Amino acid sequence: MFVISTRSFPPETGGMQNLVGGLANALLNHGPVKVFADKFEGSDLYDQSLKLEIERFGGIKLLRKYRKANRLNDFIKSNQNIRSIFFDHWKSIEKIDLKVLNNTTSFCLIHAKEINHPNGTFLNKRMIKSLSKASYIISNSVFTKNLAIENGVEEKKIEVINPGCNYPIKIDNKNVEIAKELFRNSFPKIITVSRLDKRKSHQNILMTIKNLKPRFPKIKYISIGDGEEMRNLKKLKNELGLGNEVILMDSSSELLKVALLEQADLFLMPSVAYKKSVEGFGISFIEAASY
Repeated sequence: MFVISTRSFPPETGGMQNLVGGLANALLNHGPVKVFADKFEGSDLYDQSLKLEIERFGGIKLLRKYRKANRLNDFIKSNQNIRSIFFDHWKSIEKIDLKVLNNTTSFCLIHAKEINHPNGTFLNKRMIKSLSKASYIISNSVFTKNLAIENGVEEKKIEVINPGCNYPIKIDNKNVEIAKELFRNSFPKIITVSRLDKRKSHQNILMTIKNLKPRFPKIKYISIGDGEEMRNLKKLKNELGLGNEVILMDSSSELLKVALLEQADLFLMPSVAYKKSVEGFGISFIEAASY
C-alpha cells in the first residue's frame, strides 16, 4: 500500500492539486493507494468516481491539521504493509511522529515558495525540522533545490524530478460550448490559470490588456483562480474600464478549465519575485502547452 498526505487534491483546481492527483492515480499501477486529504466542495461526489481510498478532513484549518496528523500516525502504526508515504508540503509531515516514519520510506515534495524562509527565522527552523523527517525530498526544479540548500535543507536528501501533467484529456461538448460562449468572437483570446498572488503579476496583465485594446478591439482575457489579490484586481479592472475585456473567474470545473485552455490563443503568467514569494516551477505552463 502507498499513502499520501496532502493539503492540495482534486476536485480543487490548481497545478499542485493536479500533480498530487496524478501521483495518486499513477501509484495505483503498483498497488492500493490511501489518501488523506482536505475536504472541499464537491469532494464527496468526486471521490466516488475514483479507485483510490480517500479520507477527507474538514473544519477549522489549524484543528484539521492536527486531526489529520493524529489519524495518519495511528494509521501508520496499525498497518505493516505500507511501502512508502508521500507528503505534498513540509507542513503535511510536520506533526507526524518520526519514530512512526522510521518504519517506512517517506517522500516530501518542495516547490519554492513554501521553503523560501531566511535562515534562522521561526518558519525556517520549522521547515528544516519537518523536512529532516523525510527519507527523500523531491524538488520540482534545480532552482528550487538550490533555494532549499541556501535555506539550510540537507542537500544529500534532495532529488530533482520535474513535474508533468495529465493532459491533454477529452473535453465534453457542453464545456466546449461554454468556453466558446465566454470567448465568443474575441481575438486574441488570453488566459491565466493560477492563484491570485502578487508574484503572479496579474495587475501587469490587466494594464497590458488596457494598452492593447486600441490595437486589438476584440481582445479578451480570462483569469481562473482565487486568492488574496481578487479584490484589488476587481478594483483595477473597473478603474481601467475593462468590463467586457476581462473575466475574473474565482473557480472552474476541471473540464471547463481545459476547454478554455483549448480555445485560448495565449497563456500568460508573467511571474515575478515578490518578497519571499517565488515561482519555482510553473506546472500550469505545462498544462497550457499540452493544448
